[in-house]
This record gives sequence, C-alpha cells and structure tokens, in this order.
Amino acid sequence: DLRLRSGEIYALDIPGEGLVIKRVNRDLENQRLELGADNPLHKSLSLPLDNPGLTSIGKAAWVIQEL
Repeated sequence: DLRLRSGEIYALDIPGEGLVIKRVNRDLENQRLELGADNPLHKSLSLPLDNPGLTSIGKAAWVIQEL
C-alpha cells in the first residue's frame, strides 16, 4: 500500500536522508507530513504535504522485533 495514511508505518525514500522507516501522520491543517520515529534515539521529520521528492516504498506489514 503506497497511499500514506496517518498512524501507519512506511518505508520512505527521502532526498538527503535515504531510505527510512517512519510512522506517518498527516497534518492537513498545516499542510505538513509528520514522520515520527518510535525509537526516541532517532529524530522525527516534518515535510510539506506536497513534497515532490518523497517516495513511498510501501507500508510495513510485519516487523521482527517489538516497536
């Protein structure tokens, strides 16, 4: 599933960052895409909602460890 839905975890290709796994939250009021990290050691990102460089690789379906 490539459509970004709030609360779900996705693999994303972000220019300057590379491939990341982030929890997506769509902030429609501020036209931002908030990409959160479940691990506090990793930073969260905030991008414009219409970010043309962002590529969704797919929704995470299974993980091998507890998040």
